Order: sequence, then C-alpha cells, then structure tokens
Amino acid sequence: MSTKFNIVVDADIPFIEGVLEPFCSVKYLKGEHIDNTIVHNADALIIRTRTKCDSSLLDNSRVKAIFSATIGCDHIDTLYCNRAGISIYNAAGCNSQGVVQYVITSLIAIAQREGLESLPKSIGIVGAGSVGERLAALTLELGFNVFRCDPPKKENLLKGISNPSFGDYRLTVEDYYDLDTTLKSCGIISLHVPLDKTTDNMCSTAFFSNMVNGTIFINSSRGEVVDDVALIRDRGSLGPVILDVWRDEPNIKSEVLKISNIATPHIAGYSLEGKINATLFTLRNFASHYSIERLYDYSIPLPSSSEIPFVKNNKISSIDNAAALLLSSFPIWDEDRALRESPYLFEQIRLNYRYRRELTVRTKEILKELLNNR
Repeated sequence: MSTKFNIVVDADIPFIEGVLEPFCSVKYLKGEHIDNTIVHNADALIIRTRTKCDSSLLDNSRVKAIFSATIGCDHIDTLYCNRAGISIYNAAGCNSQGVVQYVITSLIAIAQREGLESLPKSIGIVGAGSVGERLAALTLELGFNVFRCDPPKKENLLKGISNPSFGDYRLTVEDYYDLDTTLKSCGIISLHVPLDKTTDNMCSTAFFSNMVNGTIFINSSRGEVVDDVALIRDRGSLGPVILDVWRDEPNIKSEVLKISNIATPHIAGYSLEGKINATLFTLRNFASHYSIERLYDYSIPLPSSSEIPFVKNNKISSIDNAAALLLSSFPIWDEDRALRESPYLFEQIRLNYRYRRELTVRTKEILKELLNNR
C-alpha cells in the first residue's frame, strides 16, 4: 500500500501505535483535537467516542472509512456517512465481559455498603445484546431470575428473522419481557441499550414510576438514555443508583453525581482484555477493508496474570465474602472517590485508568458458591 494513503488515529487507543505505519501514513491526535482541518486529507479515521463524526468534521474531506474502537456508533452520523459513501466499522462486543464485571462488582459493593444480607432475586436486563446476554448468563448462574427486555430482538423473533442462542438452547419469544413487566417485576434494573432515537431519554418519569420502590438502578450504556430531570425528581422512590455514563460527558451535572451511590467516569468496559479486543477488532476491520493480508492474523499478547488466592471467611456474610473477592481486583470505590473529589478531571481520570483484569472462571465459580447459598 502506498504511503500516500493517510489515516488519522486517536492517540488514546492503546496498543495501536506502530502497527499501521508500514502500510500508510499515520497521524496521532487526541480525539477532541481531530477536526475538519486535520481530516481534510485523510482517507480513513480510527477513533473513539470523543470524536463526533458528522458534517462539521467530514465535509470537503476525502475520508471514505471510519473505524471506531468502541462498541457503538452513536457518535457517528450514519445517515451522512451513507450518503457520502463512507464505510463505518465498530468493535461490537469487545468489552462485554468488562461491563459484566462492572455490574456484578457494583452490585456486591453497594450491597455491602448498604448492609444488605442479600441482593434482590430478580434482575431486569434492558438491552439483551452482546453485553446484556453475557450479563444474563452470569446472573442466571448466580441464582437470579433474569428478565430480558429487548423489543427489537423479540420483534425479529416474531417475524422469524433471527433465532438467538443462549448456552445450549435457542432463545424464544417467551424468553423476552416487555418493558413494563420488567420494571414492575425486578429489584435490579441494568441498562445495556444503544443510543438511538428509540432510547434517547427512555428513562423518563414514566419509566421510573413503573419501577418497584427501592429498585437498584444501573446505567453503563449511554448517559443520554436517562432523563436527568426525571432521575433527580424521582430519586426518592429508587434504591441505590449506580452510574458509569453521563449526559454531556465529560461535563457531568453535579446534582446527578450527588444523588448517585456509585459514580464512575465511563470505565465499565475498561478491562485489559476489553481494550486489547477493541484494538484487535479495529485492526482486523481495517485489514479486511483494505485487504492488508499481513494484518489478518495480527495479535496482541495478553500478559499472564497471577490470580489472588481467596479463602472464604466463615465468620462474615456471603456478601462480605463476595466483596472481598471482587473488590480486590476491581476497587470500584477508589474510582468513585476520585470522580467525586475532582469531577472536572473526568476525562483525565478515565484516560489514566489502570486497566483491570476480567473475572476468571475460578472467580465466577467462587462467586456462584457464595451467592447461591444466600
């Protein structure tokens, strides 16, 4: 490939520097510094969510492909790109297990802090895609009753368009619940929806009023799916509120931060495995699009990890044991404290986050033993 081929890459995408230089001319910049002037002569962009790809960025440029090292595309004006003949790729599913770890760890952490002997038995998973389905798998193993809510998937099943699998069996229409039933049946609601016109502000007063009083509410999808005014107004009827994503990041609202029980700076999917996957998926998309055979099998070695030994303490509760197990690898309260102390450093805290390792098979087995005996 000619070195006249130019790409612009977000400098905060890990493990990518030096990989593409043999094939094209590469310019690295912070996501917020990628503007129309910068992309004018670029043929392709490799970005994160901090770069909004719309007409203001792309007009009069020669960009013909955008590769996002993220699970979603809501930062990309897909209609504009389709009209302009710009191909779009993302890294769907790259950080699913990291988000699952976030949800489980935050639930155990809040249960311990609130002095709960056990968690609610039913969890509503709103958005049963790559992340949601993996969360469903683990929570079922941990003894929860799982309510999947995913209207598009249910509609496709009704039309015979898709037949998703789960473990050793195929999911059916009966495995999915409507939103009202989910909200009225579950003591935990966890959001895993994409941001689009159907989900923007979906968590409004009507949403919160249908929830069981005291429900634990978790959002690790996109901040814009929650109506902040409604959340603040209806806060009194909710149980613990756990937020990893925020409207208008990184300029988060102080009042929303104040009413949350766990607050983190959009790092739910920031596991080492997830970050490696994001870069690998992106590089493979790039290689496929431009037929760069030398990158088809490119890999990034995962460092070996010595698992921290865990010995159950029979003198404390299952929740306390589970907290000792999970917080040793993911000290979520440290992230909460850092954000509360310096919310204006949201982006710096996020960029300087030390990627954690995901839950191992052994950790999940121990957690299963602890929680199934609750």
